[in-house]
Amino acid sequence: MNLPILRVLPSKQIRKRLQVALLAVASVLFVASVAPFVRAQKQPESGPPLKAATIQVRRYVENIDGTVTEKGTKTVYLSVDGSYTIITRDEKGKRTQTLIADAEQNAAFLVNGMEATKMFSSVGSKTAGTPEDYQRDPAYVGETVAFGEVAYIQRSSQENSGQTDEVTSIPALKFPVKFVTIKNADGSKEVDEAISILWGEPPKKLLRLPEGATVTDGSKMLDEQIKQIQQRARRNN
Repeated sequence: MNLPILRVLPSKQIRKRLQVALLAVASVLFVASVAPFVRAQKQPESGPPLKAATIQVRRYVENIDGTVTEKGTKTVYLSVDGSYTIITRDEKGKRTQTLIADAEQNAAFLVNGMEATKMFSSVGSKTAGTPEDYQRDPAYVGETVAFGEVAYIQRSSQENSGQTDEVTSIPALKFPVKFVTIKNADGSKEVDEAISILWGEPPKKLLRLPEGATVTDGSKMLDEQIKQIQQRARRNN
């Protein structure tokens, strides 16, 4: 077995590379990391099990004039062990980003071929939330049914960015079934919405860092970034 090759770049090089990476994964940091990571802080590692699934996600913008602009898709692979992979494609179907959170490595990586940047040193929660977790959250606004499961809706306003985020989640899934960002300035909505869910464990190779990959470790800087986002989220709640 070929283990990943760990490469630690000088701080200036890491900072330059991570500035680009942070721009690329800004939305992913909230959807795939912040919500599960904040929830993981509140619950023990014993709890309801996660469900495995493959989710196809449509990405689009609802403009203020009623028109819709397609932005692309995401394919999300979720494992019962807490691993997940998010593959983002643009409106032409070109892959623009691959994020792999590998439970065996206990880390998440931005992957480009055989090059990987370690984004944060955890895969987040390895258990599901409970209905009570959502219902007592200050951001909780209601419930709905999605794909045959009860889903919980959370809404919060971000004063600094001038936007409102609405997340619809099935507790046993680490990725929301709908994520809406409402731009308060013009009323437009950026939407990531699941259009299909295939229940069951995805192939393991889709959830693991490629063997022999060269890894740049920038997790300390990003872990600090996540802590700052978590702190802001708690203050807003």
